[in-house]
Amino acid sequence: MALSIGTSTASAAPGISFSGNGSDPVGIGDNTATGAQASSTKGNNALAISMFQPSVASSGDNANGNNLLAVDGSAGAGLNAKGNNVVAVGGVSEVTDDAEGNTIVNVGGKVTASGNATNAVSVSACNTSFTGQADHVT
Repeated sequence: MALSIGTSTASAAPGISFSGNGSDPVGIGDNTATGAQASSTKGNNALAISMFQPSVASSGDNANGNNLLAVDGSAGAGLNAKGNNVVAVGGVSEVTDDAEGNTIVNVGGKVTASGNATNAVSVSACNTSFTGQADHVT
């Protein structure tokens, strides 16, 4: 009897990519668009791990103090996001537009913190969210 973990139509080769404080990414395995890709700007950390589908963790200009982890998904910080911790497993999570001090854990859904989202805690599984400040986290 075979055991199958995860089902996906996207094809990915396993890979790990890390970029810290704006450094060039360091990777193992597939670090192309079909694997894991991490990029950070100064003051941010990004780690992408691909096992079953492509994974991207990236921070943009004017983001600072963010920690991003993407496993078979996408985690991003941009547009003045500061001091956020973002985890995306099989989903998409991003913090933008002055979001500050938020903690987002997302499994299989999409979570975006933007605008005046400050110090919110969001846990999302399969598009069901539990948030500490729902006005600014969707």
